[in-house]
Amino acid sequence: MPALATLVERLPDELRRRAFTHSSWVDERVQSYERLEFLGDCVLGLAVAEELYRRAPGEDEGRLAQQRAYAPYTGLAEGAAVRDTDGRTYAAATVENVDAALTMSAVRAAVAAAAASGVRRFEAVAIVSESRAPTAADLAVVAEFAPGVPVLLAAPDGSLRAMVRA
Repeated sequence: MPALATLVERLPDELRRRAFTHSSWVDERVQSYERLEFLGDCVLGLAVAEELYRRAPGEDEGRLAQQRAYAPYTGLAEGAAVRDTDGRTYAAATVENVDAALTMSAVRAAVAAAAASGVRRFEAVAIVSESRAPTAADLAVVAEFAPGVPVLLAAPDGSLRAMVRA
């Protein structure tokens, strides 16, 4: 990921050392590095997104997000994108857990990312999945913020499978 290396090289030596040292690793609590870790996580996320974007020209946000899914138990990797009323898009992917109750669907992860950014209204939701319909739980989470908003379900090839309202 050349973009990440370039960003890291531009950091001053002391800041680079601090940014890549988590406070749980040092013997004494000299200064909290969690703010820098947050920044580092964001830079790494940007580098991964940029690489996916470069490798898959023409793919939409939902399909790009699907490629980041972690679905070792069901193999049902989903991507979802939530568009807010200001036109910003929040994309996310399925994150499974051995305990199915702890699995985060792509839709719920995208809604959580938008909500954590302060968004309270959506204009549309798109899902890329092998499923035939959005789950009732996903529709309920969307309806919490935007009752009646269109939820589009596409197959991995991009063809529209369904359009329902939350």
